[in-house]
Amino acid sequence: MQNANYLIEVIQWCNENVGFATIVLSALTLLVSIIAVIVSIRTARLPYKKMIKIEAGSYITTDGASGLHVTAINCGNIDFTINSMGFITKDKQLMVNLRSTNQYPFRLIIGEQLSEYFANEAPAIQSLKANQRIYAYVKDSEGKIYRKKMKSK
Repeated sequence: MQNANYLIEVIQWCNENVGFATIVLSALTLLVSIIAVIVSIRTARLPYKKMIKIEAGSYITTDGASGLHVTAINCGNIDFTINSMGFITKDKQLMVNLRSTNQYPFRLIIGEQLSEYFANEAPAIQSLKANQRIYAYVKDSEGKIYRKKMKSK
């Protein structure tokens, strides 16, 4: 019975303060509309999302050769075109594999990966390993550079 009395009081208050109740309801309607627009824009962009995962580290082959590698994996929802990949230092010194068998620009389809291998015998690798801040990088067709910091030993 007390809930019914409370409900009656709320209805009477709204009837007496129609202007304020209208403002509150209009503000709530506007807020819900803005949220709906944001959600629909994000949903519309989802099929065109670019996402690249970069893995980097050391490798050793069965014949004893070793070095560093960079691997790019397309984890997004559209194909991804790579113009170059390799290593970059903090002071923007690039190292690319001149003996690469990959033909750039290289188009990665969804879920595909591409790797570059750098042998330890190369003098550039030795100077690169001496640098404290090394990043694996991938440069896309739009000129954007994606980086991942190499873990130091």
